[in-house]
Formats: sequence, structure tokens, C-alpha cells
Amino acid sequence: MYELTYIIISNFPDQEVIAQTDKVRSFINDLGGEIKNEKLGEKRRLAYPIKKQGYGFYVTVEFNIDPEKVIELDKKIRLQSNILRHLLINKDEIKETPRRISIPRPPKEKIGIGARPESETPEEKVKIEELDKKLEEILEE
Repeated sequence: MYELTYIIISNFPDQEVIAQTDKVRSFINDLGGEIKNEKLGEKRRLAYPIKKQGYGFYVTVEFNIDPEKVIELDKKIRLQSNILRHLLINKDEIKETPRRISIPRPPKEKIGIGARPESETPEEKVKIEELDKKLEEILEE
């Protein structure tokens, strides 16, 4: 299964846009392809100018065709001056990437917050006077 997306110049009236899509459809059918789905989009503004064109009609076609004929189809589309850009992809080769599964983790323990366990006994506070005495003793030595 292949998908072809192409942009047609927006300066044409609707009849010529339909004629261009018919021409691309006939390219696919002439090469032995079978069209599964076709979607003619509306006139849209391009992200950047292509061949001095700011707008274009987007067309997407899904079809089956022999892999040997794809290169020939690509050449025929390149020769069309009314087609600004095209993208031809093989949908069978596109693999969906597996989505990441997030495993919830248990919350981390917070250290130093909350009540202390009963097994720990709080240390007695040392008075400032006792600290001064110990400092004097150390400094005298």
C-alpha cells in the first residue's frame, strides 16, 4: 500500500484541478495500480513559497501498485509542471513506535520532616556556660 500526497498550483480553476487529479489517477491505473482512497483537499496556504506560489491544493491518494512501477510513477509526477511538490511513501514499511509505558514509582521518603521515631532519644542540650568553660580549658592548653 502506497500513499501519494501532492500539491497542485492554486492559480487554476476547479476544472483544471480536477483534470490534474484525473491525470495522476490515470498514471496509477496505467501502471497497473489500484486506487483505494483519494482525498482532494481545499486550497491552503503553504508554509513557505514554492516556485513563487503561496497557496496550493493538497491531494492524497492511497493505492496498491507493484514496487517495480513506483520509480516510473515518480518520474511521471516529477514531469508535471502543475504539481509543486509530491511525497510518495510505502505505508507497509512505516512501523508504529511503541508508546512508552510509565510505571508509577513509590514516593521517596522525606528525611528530617515529621516526628522522630520513638527509639531515638533526644540529646540533652548543652548550656552556654558549660561550653565557655570547655573553650577556656582548650585555649589554656
